Amino acid sequence: IATDKEITSSTTPANGYKLVENSLRAYKTGDESVAVEIVNGKIIMPAYAVTVTADFEALPQVLTVETVNNGTITATPNNGIVTGNEITLTTTPANGYKLKANSLRAYKTGDKSVVVAIVDGKIAMPAFAVTVTAEFEGLPQVLTLETLNNGTITATPNNGIVTGTEITLTTTPANGYKLVENSLRAYKTGDESVAVEIVNGKIMMPADAVTVTADVEALPQDLTVDT
Repeated sequence: IATDKEITSSTTPANGYKLVENSLRAYKTGDESVAVEIVNGKIIMPAYAVTVTADFEALPQVLTVETVNNGTITATPNNGIVTGNEITLTTTPANGYKLKANSLRAYKTGDKSVVVAIVDGKIAMPAFAVTVTAEFEGLPQVLTLETLNNGTITATPNNGIVTGTEITLTTTPANGYKLVENSLRAYKTGDESVAVEIVNGKIMMPADAVTVTADVEALPQDLTVDT
């Protein structure tokens, strides 16, 4: 480049970045103290070698952590996020639940087809808004139906029960018997003081083993004495 030649300098930030204000500089190569003036993005080439430099900074990005059932997702950091930030994702199941395998996901907000890779529980913030979601599922629980004299208790469903399962309880007295009013009870197995609410004959399986019991009493009968 010849001395006195006019040279136009332009900056092109990478996606998700911007030019730091007033960071475009030109100076004598090897001596930054000798500045070369830039006017409207142009320099006039002096009679020595020139170096041009600039600084770029990441743009702010939005990370949305979805509110999910039966657990929480947290992100660290969770504010002041910019392109390139490393973000650690942590899932915390509610009591009686666990993270569903491979359900922790990150994707471009508004377009689930654009997946953001999660490696060792971390993402590198891309140059667009990101949404994080996950699913939690109930842990297996044990439902015990006590054996009654003169009647039975049944549960639907009665197997594959996990935390959060709605279970319908049905009592069937033997012939000549009836259910004692308000005697159908459910409680934490091993601790009758921890009651499980029964509403309209149904319980919601808690994060504990549950025992169900009831009392059955004989119906009044007529006695006829022949004379």
